[in-house]
Amino acid sequence: MSEVAIKEIDGFLFDIYNVEESIHIWILDKDNKPHLFLDSYFPVIYLEGEEKKIREIIHRIKDYKALKEIPVWTTRRHFYSNEEVRVVKVVISKPSVLRKLYQKLYAFYGRGNIYHSDIDVSTGYLYLHKVFPLAKVNIRYEEKKGINKIISIQTSDDVKSCEYDIPNLKILNM
Repeated sequence: MSEVAIKEIDGFLFDIYNVEESIHIWILDKDNKPHLFLDSYFPVIYLEGEEKKIREIIHRIKDYKALKEIPVWTTRRHFYSNEEVRVVKVVISKPSVLRKLYQKLYAFYGRGNIYHSDIDVSTGYLYLHKVFPLAKVNIRYEEKKGINKIISIQTSDDVKSCEYDIPNLKILNM
């Protein structure tokens, strides 16, 4: 068996999008050359409400074949009240299901809460890894069959900074 060498690159996070659970990240290196990297990301939603209704929602997610892990009860801090609430953590294996789920579960509102179902997949990935568009990032990765698979991504940039470097972008006029 051959060992896979771990490589490293620095650059600006130029673009991010998802195709199901596959996150596609483009960076521009110091020579302004673009590089594509892939990572996996499975969004998490939280359900609060009557257990019967929560079971119905989980069953719906199972029908979509989009349940990544067995749901578990946990405690989270509510964004507005800052109080702890008991919720069910649900890891979604097919991010495209989130939009369908969000649109079809309007009937649940008023009888419970669904948290994080409306967060864009790419935004959730950026938040989880504490990176942001145009941040200088360091990516550790391995190349397998021509695909650059991310091992880790991090930045030392501060999202609140008003002074920061940006890449030398090209302008296309049409």
